Amino acid sequence: MRDVFELYGREHLGFGALDIVEQASGRTAGAISVGADGPDGVRIFKADLPVPNEDAGGAVDDEDATLLVIADGHRGHRASHLLVEGVLQQPVPRDPLGLLSMLRALAQPEEMRDPSASTLLLAVWSRARGRGFGVSYGDSTLAVISRTRPPVVVTRKNDRYVSPWEPHTLDPMRGLEFEFSVPEDGVAVVFTDGVDECCYGAPERSLDVGHLWGLLEEAGGAVDPSSYVRDLGAAAMRGVDGNPGGQDNLTIVATRA
Repeated sequence: MRDVFELYGREHLGFGALDIVEQASGRTAGAISVGADGPDGVRIFKADLPVPNEDAGGAVDDEDATLLVIADGHRGHRASHLLVEGVLQQPVPRDPLGLLSMLRALAQPEEMRDPSASTLLLAVWSRARGRGFGVSYGDSTLAVISRTRPPVVVTRKNDRYVSPWEPHTLDPMRGLEFEFSVPEDGVAVVFTDGVDECCYGAPERSLDVGHLWGLLEEAGGAVDPSSYVRDLGAAAMRGVDGNPGGQDNLTIVATRA
């Protein structure tokens, strides 16, 4: 059975709101927000945009595999939204070659072009094979979090954004290809920089990998994706160590092992 959820920033514009969705009996969950309200919130940076939430994301659960996708738009929301929409319409890739075919299918007609571009992170967790793979363009992140192992940040940030109207920007050689594994009690979680730069442009004053691990309760079994994306989103909205939070759009998608 194929389950899909879609998160488009154009539909989540309530300042201070954090919207949560889950599927596949809670196996996979997502969260999205335009950012925090108040004098130090996201309005400082985004209020003048026609669509102030440029993020998009989603997930597909298809039998023993889960696809996670997030995109953070720049100079407008259309690129991120079109990319995520295109990804979620396709079959879940079963190997890296299938992921490359998915990327090629994301090109849009030149006459529909606008100035926007986007980050793009695609990750597939195959439970049957016990392995995951993906590709990332830009400054979004994939991390693996569990109670029994130290947290692992799988991706590295870069400045290579993509445009659906410029197919060459989707060349996998421009992105970071990666592999990952998820322990039995853990989750793979992807997020835009509204999490680890929740204090806008200041990662040193935002959530880091220690905060991601610290959100886990000391007691309990496997990490619950819905609870985790809710708690991570709420922490990013509050900020850490007395610093402002929620100063950027944020999208989080997670799936358990």
